[in-house]
Amino acid sequence: MPTHRGTQTIETPRLILRRATLADAQAMFDHWASDPQVTRYLMWPAHTSTDITRQVLQSWVNGYQQDNFYQWLMVHKDLGQPIGSISGMTCEGTSRESDYAQYLRYHFYTCEKPEHLGASNHLLFVGQA
Repeated sequence: MPTHRGTQTIETPRLILRRATLADAQAMFDHWASDPQVTRYLMWPAHTSTDITRQVLQSWVNGYQQDNFYQWLMVHKDLGQPIGSISGMTCEGTSRESDYAQYLRYHFYTCEKPEHLGASNHLLFVGQA
């Protein structure tokens, strides 16, 4: 069984994966949470207001109190603002350690492979506006 460490900052040459804050609400809403083309394959619908985005962010901020909560915002270093989010979760009813869900605006497309994720071979796709 792994030792949980919670959401820690991860840095790659082009990205910073970090904890979300309430101050990220407008960027999250503008860049992906309000876009139906992004959210149509997610477990939640497009946000219709920044109030909804703030509620989601508040639940993430509350979750950071737990060592087994993994929710990052992806910040593109050149843009200096969040462009997507990624989370790790235990698959209910399975023995798999974790699955990674990526939420990205469809027009971002640059590859990163954060070696900091250990044995994970998942790629993060982000990039240029």
